[in-house]
Amino acid sequence: RLYWLLRVILSLFIGVVIVAVQFTGDWETGWVRANTSYKSFSNAVVNADVGLHVGLGGINVTLVGNPVNQINETISYNEHFAWRFGENYDQAYRDSLEKGLPSPILYVAEKFTQQSPCSVHNQYRISGHYASATMWVAFCAWLISNMLFSMPVLVYGGYMSLVTGIFMIFSLLSFSTIGNSPLCTIQFGPVSLHTVYGASFWLTLATSLLCFLIGGVVVVLHYLRPRVLRAFFDLSEDEEEGDMMLGWVPRSVLLLAPAPFLESGSARKGRDVPSWGAASPTNGFNPAVIGSPRADGRGAKPATSQGRGVCLAQGGSDWRLSEPGPALKRAASGSPAEAWLPGPRWSEGRW
Repeated sequence: RLYWLLRVILSLFIGVVIVAVQFTGDWETGWVRANTSYKSFSNAVVNADVGLHVGLGGINVTLVGNPVNQINETISYNEHFAWRFGENYDQAYRDSLEKGLPSPILYVAEKFTQQSPCSVHNQYRISGHYASATMWVAFCAWLISNMLFSMPVLVYGGYMSLVTGIFMIFSLLSFSTIGNSPLCTIQFGPVSLHTVYGASFWLTLATSLLCFLIGGVVVVLHYLRPRVLRAFFDLSEDEEEGDMMLGWVPRSVLLLAPAPFLESGSARKGRDVPSWGAASPTNGFNPAVIGSPRADGRGAKPATSQGRGVCLAQGGSDWRLSEPGPALKRAASGSPAEAWLPGPRWSEGRW
């Protein structure tokens, strides 16, 4: 249960991060406290914190007064300007002019218009678009890795975790190609507003490294410690030589096989287990039983030494080798829900 809880938490964390960071506005952030004019055609000066938050789809400009109530107004603004494909950034800026937003907000937003000498609008727009696209590819890879981890193909789930991390790195590289122009200095009197990579950027980087770690550990354990890996994912594990083999067969198949399954790995390697039983008009096959007839005439009695039989019995959703027992009794009774097949061929320790 602890392993299952750990797997679920890690998987949900990765998926939530991949989706959430595409709609956050703190891939780049910057704050500055300054005394600045409040509105155009006014001599009023306020002391306020001006913030710039850059996301993949636009920017948020904040203005918070110190204190909030100044010049008989409440100074607390948070304005969003989108540049995603299908959005008109310049039109949003013109609408802000018509609404008469405070001068610091308009001044910062003007730096990212297409007519601005900064020339950063297209850089941010295209870089954000490709960063978002690669993040969606990473999300698809994450979904595929979860499906593969739920099946007995764990190594491919590890590979897809590595692919998820790779595309997240591509997204970070796409966003980091943006270069700040010298003409794009945001100046408020003697102080300047500078941006640095924000929480979403570093969270994406940490999540991509986590994907690399998970994928790398799964791949390494697949080749070095497969039993530990399958136990962690709560799957039936292939035992080492000398142990019994857990097989994957259809649910309605019950298999009876002779003693070579119980021999050591070195003795059974390269040996083919012969087919036992003949066709029956009822179910197509007769169960194969090794040993002498019973005294009561109800069939063959399994031997207790090298000739003893084993059967592949159902356990949950799997089938596994076991000693003759209830499964053998059900087979002898000719249960219609169980089909008896000839013995398998053993080669190199696998079905």
